[in-house]
Amino acid sequence: MALKKRAVLAITALVFFLIPARAAQDMAREKAGKSAPIEEMLIAKEREVWEAFRKKDASALNRLLSDDSYEITASGVSTKADQIKTLDEFTIKDFTIEEAKVTMLNSGAAIVRYRLSLTAVSKDGEPKTEVSYSSAVWAIPKGKWQNVSYQETPFSLPK
Repeated sequence: MALKKRAVLAITALVFFLIPARAAQDMAREKAGKSAPIEEMLIAKEREVWEAFRKKDASALNRLLSDDSYEITASGVSTKADQIKTLDEFTIKDFTIEEAKVTMLNSGAAIVRYRLSLTAVSKDGEPKTEVSYSSAVWAIPKGKWQNVSYQETPFSLPK
């Protein structure tokens, strides 16, 4: 019986003291503009995807994108294979990810959203500059974090 009481007291302490303390730490970190380590890692992984496109690194894209990954852009819907095929269609000269935010859906899934600025050149030599709001869904489908979905909405900057 004493063991049962201790277990109840321990659970009560956890619920009333530790969980609110953790929530307060998270709120303080958010107010200070700091991200949790998992959020920083996911933003870094999103940058890795763009670096892989910039470097035309199909191997990195194969590692970072889930097998059933897809993207939705102004060009339509693309599978992982479609995305890798586009490596020969353009060259990314520069990109920036700004205002990145992460929403954890659970311990194994998150949405990374940000503003993307991209400068590229088509294989025909035509320069292109694009700014879009982007979101990527990251999950752990096979024991490692992978991008399972990407969506972007282009927008024009005020003139």
